[in-house]
Amino acid sequence: MECLPLVMEPESKLYVDPVAVLDFASLYPSVVCAYNLCYSTCLGKVPDQRDLDAMFDETGDEKEKASLTGLRADQVAGLGGGPPRKLGCHELALPPGLLPAMLRASHKNGARRPSDADGEPEPAPRSENPPGVTVTPNGVMFAPKNVRPGILPRLLAEILDTRAMVKSCLKHAPADAKARRRALNAKQFGLKLIANVTYGYTAAGFSGRMPMAELADAIVQCGRDTLERAIRTVHSGDARWRGARVVYGDTDSLFVHFPGYSKASAFDAAAAIAAAVTADNPDPVTLKLEKVYHPCILATKKRYVGHAYESPTQRAPLFDAKGIEVARRDNCPLLVKTQRVALQLLFHNKDLSLVKRYVQRHVAKLRAGRIPLGDLVFAKETRLGTYSKTPGAQKPPAAIVAESLMARDPRAEPKFGERVPYVVVCGEPGGRLMDMIAHPRAVAEARGTLRINAKYYGDKVIAPAMQRLLGLVGADVSAWLREPAALASANDFAKRAFAAPLASTFGSSSPFENARKHQSARRNIDQFFLSVRCAVCGELTEAPRIVCVACASSPGAAAATLAWRAAALERDAAKLARVCLGCGGGGGAVTPAGFAFRGCGEFISGGDPGKGHAREVSLSVGAVECVSLDCALFYRRRKTETEL
Repeated sequence: MECLPLVMEPESKLYVDPVAVLDFASLYPSVVCAYNLCYSTCLGKVPDQRDLDAMFDETGDEKEKASLTGLRADQVAGLGGGPPRKLGCHELALPPGLLPAMLRASHKNGARRPSDADGEPEPAPRSENPPGVTVTPNGVMFAPKNVRPGILPRLLAEILDTRAMVKSCLKHAPADAKARRRALNAKQFGLKLIANVTYGYTAAGFSGRMPMAELADAIVQCGRDTLERAIRTVHSGDARWRGARVVYGDTDSLFVHFPGYSKASAFDAAAAIAAAVTADNPDPVTLKLEKVYHPCILATKKRYVGHAYESPTQRAPLFDAKGIEVARRDNCPLLVKTQRVALQLLFHNKDLSLVKRYVQRHVAKLRAGRIPLGDLVFAKETRLGTYSKTPGAQKPPAAIVAESLMARDPRAEPKFGERVPYVVVCGEPGGRLMDMIAHPRAVAEARGTLRINAKYYGDKVIAPAMQRLLGLVGADVSAWLREPAALASANDFAKRAFAAPLASTFGSSSPFENARKHQSARRNIDQFFLSVRCAVCGELTEAPRIVCVACASSPGAAAATLAWRAAALERDAAKLARVCLGCGGGGGAVTPAGFAFRGCGEFISGGDPGKGHAREVSLSVGAVECVSLDCALFYRRRKTETEL
């Protein structure tokens, strides 16, 4: 293949003015129908100048022509009875005089046809209204529709008409007929795919059944020429869209920037552009106004995000993202949620300081261990058997986790292309990534022995992805995460969580100040080894101690804090157990239920008989055995059990 579609490099920045997205409806199928491009209508490459001189020169000696061109006066290579030309996987040899007759050539130029009477060549009749020849931008000729209707245009026309009827039915279907609407939407989407893969069928040179480079290049080049003419129309300076400028184009769509326009005026100007471009192209090539972004960010090719409006009367915008991490499935939910909320803050408030505070606060929660494990799981495709086996070659993390699962149980082998989940845990300083990955179930059941690598998620996952977008507005996300607001917040979250019962029960007797004084008394680096977090205040303490020295000096406050935390965890564990049992995740070893109910299935934790008419029920249920990694409650339940 020699031709490529037009993909412009976007002007990467934040656009606060409207940006309209104009899209050609089924561009490649429409081009095939408009220009009658087909296997059956292809006439080969346009003859070179030597062949044209031999065909159209009306003066000169024929012997001299033959000596110069190697052709008789009634022969043109592949087009006039001469030697055939290469076309696809065959050779093209059309009848003599076909091309001159289509181009309204005179019989004096040597185009002749055999006679029925005596075999002598007779002049080809001159047509008053010749059909002509369609010449695509890559130099391939096709017969027009009035001479020979193509097979591909007929097939695609029926498919496109059927899809239009299905979409019309979908538009008029009742809103409450959800099953019918889903079926119609699936049908129109299937018809769209069938129409769009027609070009791939003509261009599949390795695995296709009927590849034809000339036809495939003609389709691509006609689509490219259509898009280029549309760009010239936008830049023509028409008064209806004065100042509009194309900032990005991709195969069959245009992104037109309207500086200084309002949302309503941008819709009007974009509709005028669509009508002008549609009128400039043959039927059924149609340019449609898809949506208007206000505002939006164009990052790179095929990567953009913004608030989309599909009509001038739409009030609430739709958050629309293409190609970035929000729209991809191979990133952890933590990054997806962080990026989505940060971009929405930027689009709604136009205030970068709000985005900065949100990102710092979210990363601080990550460093404090307050992000659910389910939000930290990567899920990437695995293709075992296709990776290099040479010494030193590194496999993807998902493949390493899959092989570790298969080593314990051969039945755990994933299917080809299946997504395998994994998380990144803390390892040796300076260790490789492949040595710091683990299966989420192993981390959930490790009871604290495996810790999430917060530094990796912050520096290698969140910071680069956010920088690629926010860097276009002058932000430095890596510097944000190094500021004290993001670093100091990790301990603040633990202190606020643990200090709440102390402040309400014992006033401001502040054991945390004593803890800080104890920490500042350390002088040797050996005193910091084998340290753990205090169960009360969260400060560092020696390994054998559960409570630091400062908190141990106030045993009443420490006991009250631990009792309050234990009671809160027990309540959470009981709530999660009830949800899991109602979901059908039970069936394990029989254990006491630990809760009572009061009529109509209303549960009461602990079955306190002093509350109304609640009565203790001797009920035994199966333990929760659910290990579904797709359930967010699984990670919460494991975390609660570990903390208890």
